[in-house]
Amino acid sequence: MGHPYLYRYYAICRPLKARYLHTARRTTCAVLILWLLSFVFLLPQLIIQRLEPLLVVDIDDQLSSANSPPSAVVRVVHVCVEFFPEWRWNVAYTLAYYVILCILPVFIYLYRVVQKIGYPVLFLE
Repeated sequence: MGHPYLYRYYAICRPLKARYLHTARRTTCAVLILWLLSFVFLLPQLIIQRLEPLLVVDIDDQLSSANSPPSAVVRVVHVCVEFFPEWRWNVAYTLAYYVILCILPVFIYLYRVVQKIGYPVLFLE
């Protein structure tokens, strides 16, 4: 996600360096690296998920008259669910997934902001 911002930074702040840094080959490599990282992070999802049948009951009150009971239609729908042999694996996987993909990038970003701007600006001393 930060790749376009680097392009803008170098184009504005260091225009001479940007000319030889931003080539089509580097852009292609960056896109391929992002695709590879996405595949690596989502590979466990392909392994642990499976299709499970789920019974769904649709109750239709509108079509029934005042004297007849509501009609119900039962159908089978297939849903994708995570399957773990033990519930602890599910908790550990979900926790690791959110820490690595959601919380860690925020802390890295905040660290960079504090490093660039300075400590007093962030905490309003």
